[in-house]
Amino acid sequence: MVDSIVSKVGSNGNGQVNPSSLLTISQASDYCRCHPQTLRGHVRQNRLTAYRIGPTGWLRFDQVELSRLFGIRVQKENIRKKVCILGRVSSDGQKEYLQSQLARLTLYVKETYGESDPLIFSEICSAFGNRTALYSCIDSIIDGKVDVLVVEYRDRLSRTSALTNLVKHLCKRNRVEIVYVEKSDTDPKSINASLEELVEFTTHISAKQNGLKSAGRNRLDLSPELLKRAYELKTEGISERGISNTLFDEGFKHPKHGGKIDRSTIGRILRQQWQILSKMYNGKSKPQTSFEKFARLHISRDTPKPGKVRKNKLSRKRIQSFYSQWCLVNQELQISNGTLTKKIDELFSPKKIILSDKSVVYENLSLLVSRSRN
Repeated sequence: MVDSIVSKVGSNGNGQVNPSSLLTISQASDYCRCHPQTLRGHVRQNRLTAYRIGPTGWLRFDQVELSRLFGIRVQKENIRKKVCILGRVSSDGQKEYLQSQLARLTLYVKETYGESDPLIFSEICSAFGNRTALYSCIDSIIDGKVDVLVVEYRDRLSRTSALTNLVKHLCKRNRVEIVYVEKSDTDPKSINASLEELVEFTTHISAKQNGLKSAGRNRLDLSPELLKRAYELKTEGISERGISNTLFDEGFKHPKHGGKIDRSTIGRILRQQWQILSKMYNGKSKPQTSFEKFARLHISRDTPKPGKVRKNKLSRKRIQSFYSQWCLVNQELQISNGTLTKKIDELFSPKKIILSDKSVVYENLSLLVSRSRN
């Protein structure tokens, strides 16, 4: 095929093809968006007419032949271009501006392209919202119904570079020209709308980022053994600070930085999962607090045995003092003072004499001093 048409290229008398209008193989591959070897394969299989010119026999291709083979639309000068208009405003308060925007664009299309009835896509939507009109416009571009896309300003197309570049790529892919009627937007209303959209977008991104950070801080993958131990310590009356220290001493560490799990995290996790932990571990025997052990050995409501020292009135401060010494000697975990007060009321229900906010005396309670230091 190639060799048979060499004479035609070299002979201007035939007048069939003008060598200056032919495309090189590089230009032809760009025009068809294919590899040069693909074009050579079509030539060898006689599906495409190619020409050789010059002493070295360079391959040249006719654009009409390429368009016929690859189904590319050829825009001829005598064929009117199909034009579409894209208009957009950001809020309902700019409806009047949208109508005037479309009127200006329609007049521009009529004067420039001679098109009195262009396709019109308009929407009232933020640049970061659901762009239904733009999506419909893209569908028309892909379907081959549009040759020219006319917008008033660049930001009417999109304010985000990702969406703008995507639309430009689709237009280039389908050989659609994008025309911006105005180079810059100096309308105060439009500028204010742009600022509002920018603030809205910044607020949205900041809130989302802070939410992700907060979720990352609050999300801890704690082992079941750690949760069980924390629950047991809490039911024993240990404070959240004591639970944090005890867990760290027993080898339970923070899953992220390997340090101590702070008391606020312990309290938050126990509050969130308390019902689940209660259902899981309440069926088993409830752990006994260290104060219950201490009270069983060293506090009595009855008259003690002979040889034991007793006091008819016992202050809470004295109970706390001996209880602290007993925990230290026996290496027991000490419960908080608030829990201790509740346990005294729960175990003995004694009569109380409240002297002040911090001073309370219990009647009918005896402290077995001789055994309190064991």
